[in-house]
Amino acid sequence: MMQFIRFLAPLSDPVVLIWSFNLIVAITLLFQGKRRKAIIPLITCIFLFLVGSTNLPVFLFKSLEESVMPDASDKDLKADAVIVLGGTLGLSNFDAFSLNLSSAGDRIMKGVELVRGGKAERLVLTGPDYDDRATNPISEPELIRNWLKAWGLNIELVTVRGTQSSYDEAIKVRDLVITNRWKKVIIVSSAYHLPRAAAVFRKQVPAEIIPIGCDFQVLGIPESRTSRIHLPFSFFPKKENLNLFRWYVHEMFGKLIYHWKGWT
Repeated sequence: MMQFIRFLAPLSDPVVLIWSFNLIVAITLLFQGKRRKAIIPLITCIFLFLVGSTNLPVFLFKSLEESVMPDASDKDLKADAVIVLGGTLGLSNFDAFSLNLSSAGDRIMKGVELVRGGKAERLVLTGPDYDDRATNPISEPELIRNWLKAWGLNIELVTVRGTQSSYDEAIKVRDLVITNRWKKVIIVSSAYHLPRAAAVFRKQVPAEIIPIGCDFQVLGIPESRTSRIHLPFSFFPKKENLNLFRWYVHEMFGKLIYHWKGWT
């Protein structure tokens, strides 16, 4: 009985409900001989099965994560600054330091560890401004700086606020590079985002760019966590696979747009 309940547990997911509804509709229409009307729900079922129930999103996402993977442990690695790309958190008035960290919050830890490990002398934090704090406007990098200072981390911090995209970050970092005559900088971002981020930084910033990834979703993740998405296929679509596919498509569209605009 418990195994049957566990089997049906995914039905609490709206995507699974949509898939199940379309599957039932498609089968019903096919049995009624209404093949044309069954096309749309059938296509919906097949699409959700491919991106939610198979390993296709895992393989696609893995290609992003493994495309830019320099060894951060290289003893000879030395740069003028570590640049942590934004998008690591949301604003929360009821959490510590007003931080609501996302999975991309790994970028902060990675950047701090690189500076503490002697890979660079300073940490540059980038990110957007929060306009909904009219009485006390603040930005993502300032929130992170306040947090790191409160914890007593003795490292040089530079904030770059008002960035809305990787292109914005590259342009503002370019000004820092030119002003301070930096020759080499490390950029830290989620591994799946690094190919696009590295491309725009190399095009816009007059310095050697060393991309280092974190926030891995597939590579290096213990089997105990990835087994739920690494099976050949599952009967119901899984939200983990759907998220991987969504991020992959986001990066592919971003890559096309950046290339079209001449940013990379």
